[in-house]
Amino acid sequence: IDRDCTLQRSTLEEVLTTKRIVGHNIRFDCKQTRRMLGIEFKPWGDTMLISQLVDSKPGGHGLKRLAGLHLGMYDYDKELNDYVALNRDADYSKGGHYGNIPLSILLPYGAKDAAATWQLYKLLYEQMTDAQRVLYHELIVNVDYALGRMECNGFLLDKYISERYLEIYRYVRDGKYFAEIMRDKAVKRFCRDEQNRIDLAWSKLSIERAAKG
Repeated sequence: IDRDCTLQRSTLEEVLTTKRIVGHNIRFDCKQTRRMLGIEFKPWGDTMLISQLVDSKPGGHGLKRLAGLHLGMYDYDKELNDYVALNRDADYSKGGHYGNIPLSILLPYGAKDAAATWQLYKLLYEQMTDAQRVLYHELIVNVDYALGRMECNGFLLDKYISERYLEIYRYVRDGKYFAEIMRDKAVKRFCRDEQNRIDLAWSKLSIERAAKG
């Protein structure tokens, strides 16, 4: 689909803007539709964000891992990965793209991706507490959407205000936090050790230069 495919684009825009759209790391999808098609939509659900709320440990929130862990859908992308491994024009890391993958492989993969996302959404949503759901709907989804717009469009910055706050930060950092940091025993030990290494290296360099001279 591109901007010139009027019927397909209008159908997609209607779906995206009138339905509750759920995705995994859906900020990426919002960014792509915004940049490539000029379609703006606000997502309803993101299984990656929900997974991060339910289990706050970093990493391990990829769709394939979650689908295998919670749904038993292991390696549903194997056929696609096998094709990419054998075909350079389908490998993003080698300058290719998924548009070169046969639809007989790409469409079933996309359908499984969507099915896994929807099933995970229902499953993980039930695992959230009431407080987490409020946080998710009232703050996290909205902030993630705003960040996506900023990534795509940038944001206005008042140069005077930014420079003013930079000076304030430097004043507070140098006048307060720097002194506190330098009083820390571990920092003192690190600085002393690094100074000894510098002195030793300088002495060796001076000796080498004197020997050459």
